[in-house]
Amino acid sequence: MEFDKQENGNLVFRNENESFTFVDMGSYVGHQFRKWNEEPSNCWRLMFYDEKKGNSPIHIEALVDSTGYYSKIMVCQGHNRRILLLNGLVVDEDKIYEFDPKDSTFPKSIYIAFEDEYGTKKHPNLNTYLSQKHQFISSNGESYSGDINSNNYIIRFFMFNEELSKLIDSQNVSKHK
Repeated sequence: MEFDKQENGNLVFRNENESFTFVDMGSYVGHQFRKWNEEPSNCWRLMFYDEKKGNSPIHIEALVDSTGYYSKIMVCQGHNRRILLLNGLVVDEDKIYEFDPKDSTFPKSIYIAFEDEYGTKKHPNLNTYLSQKHQFISSNGESYSGDINSNNYIIRFFMFNEELSKLIDSQNVSKHK
């Protein structure tokens, strides 16, 4: 797999149909536990993933919290967005938002697989949750059947984050170019 170091310092790994963009989150992760003049250590996280898939490409964006855990994973395909909210390694919400191609301001449908409901449900462990198949249901009982309801994209995202982060650290890839 080839990589490029962009001008902004991000690392982009590419293969035939995919690209993986890593951002050094070191200045953000752990900032409240460092002295103000202490140099942050590198903390590479996969933040963007793109897969060219015919007429229906997949794009994933992520956010991390100040401890380095992912807090949000958003899987986009066409006019649909799956948003997985996390708290450490625990799932808080998992929803799919379907937007009208002419108006992307408000979703025309929301499909829910897991919702917090203000603490009435036990929040599942992320690994356990992703190992199960989920059904996304709208408020009027319709099931979502598009591609982004598959956990495979999210599992793959986490897998490549782990594998490529190790490559970055072990080979000091971030210092190249």
